[in-house]
Amino acid sequence: MHAEAAEPSIRPVAVRTSKHWPGKGRRKMRVGCGLVLGCCWVLGMSSAGTAADSLPLTPLFRSVDLNVRDERRVTLPDGTKADIKLLRITEHRDPVRKALRRAEVRVRVNGVEGTLICATYNLPVELGGVRIDCPTVKGYIPGYRNVWALDCDARLRIWPKAGPLIRPGTFLYPLPQRWAACGTQFDCEIGDGEIYGSERYYYHQGFDFGGADRLVPVHAATDATVVSARGESIEGVPDVVRKRYDVVYLRDTRGWYYRYSHFDSIDGSVRLGRRVRMGQRLGVLGKEGASGGWAHLHFELIRLQESGRYGSDSLYAFLHQVYLDEHPEPVIA
Repeated sequence: MHAEAAEPSIRPVAVRTSKHWPGKGRRKMRVGCGLVLGCCWVLGMSSAGTAADSLPLTPLFRSVDLNVRDERRVTLPDGTKADIKLLRITEHRDPVRKALRRAEVRVRVNGVEGTLICATYNLPVELGGVRIDCPTVKGYIPGYRNVWALDCDARLRIWPKAGPLIRPGTFLYPLPQRWAACGTQFDCEIGDGEIYGSERYYYHQGFDFGGADRLVPVHAATDATVVSARGESIEGVPDVVRKRYDVVYLRDTRGWYYRYSHFDSIDGSVRLGRRVRMGQRLGVLGKEGASGGWAHLHFELIRLQESGRYGSDSLYAFLHQVYLDEHPEPVIA
């Protein structure tokens, strides 16, 4: 047997947009947006239907769904090429319920091998001249519902080596409170206390922000269109938009859907088909719906996946980036 390649030095990448990419910080973006809106006003266009609203945004990453031993060449948005191979997945399960607690994903990127820790508060790492993460693996998908729309062994996301993880000026932290001010629950963590038949556990998707019941306002993370609110939905949305009285779904110009759940109250300005602006108040955090009695915001990204179906995707790297942009102090955890 050949000796395995030495483990390269891979490290999480902390991204701060406004300082590290001149011309793309919040101050300049706001000036630019003001000029665009001013021009639209001169042309007699309403703020609810400006040309900027219809301009599609493209993600700054590419994702691939691979089985073990599959290999794929990926072209990134900046033209960078990356040869990605999924080598193996090592699962660590607890001895009592056999629940998956940690998944180590061995990959080769442009000839360089490294190990990614799937989900569970892990940021993209530098490897083989790009940045890469693994938001989920098949072992985290139970039999009753495939919320990730993943049919292969693992999903990988790849960004260029430098630059932001999400386009600056298009995404905000949705709550006016400190990082993890209260309890949190993240992708692929086990939601203990919830029972689904014989499996007796479930793996969470999305990001849960604990907060003070009926006190914390919830803001739109993006410019977007309201596609579902108060138990009603517009026509033509995918079936992953699951309408409920305490839930709001927004769709941005990337074609991404965002689920905001457990509102105590939803503001009257949030109406089907209406545009909302990034930072606009949507309502107040609560513990309505299937909250388990815990006051929190369930915030989830749903987008079209390589399988051809809409499924969840991880928000952690994007939240981490924009929080650091707004709060330059070090994040401890």
